Amino acid sequence: MSRAGDGAPRSEQRRLDGSISFRCMAHEKLRYEATARGLGFLSLSAWIVDLMQSQGGVSPRLRRVLSGRLAHVGARLSEMSTTDGSDFAGSDLSALVSEITQVQVMLMTGATDDPEVD
Repeated sequence: MSRAGDGAPRSEQRRLDGSISFRCMAHEKLRYEATARGLGFLSLSAWIVDLMQSQGGVSPRLRRVLSGRLAHVGARLSEMSTTDGSDFAGSDLSALVSEITQVQVMLMTGATDDPEVD
């Protein structure tokens, strides 16, 4: 399967044939690009597409990241519940609390710390 940026032609169903543009001041564009990078997006366009797809709700990208994080937390809790607890140090619990806190921050700010997620 061809991947974005590999130069291979796209199938008829995957060809993008429309575009959207808007004009802004140079300093605004720089601010938008910085915001996109700060939120973990590789480009301004990727951030805008994600915002458009969210339709005012949780963006698809953030939903995927949160789902993965919550699955990780759930797996750790499940693992802890099936043992007597002697296998887990305080640092394990601290790491789990930290993970839950990160999920809460992501929900409140809409930001992720994983730039690899598209």
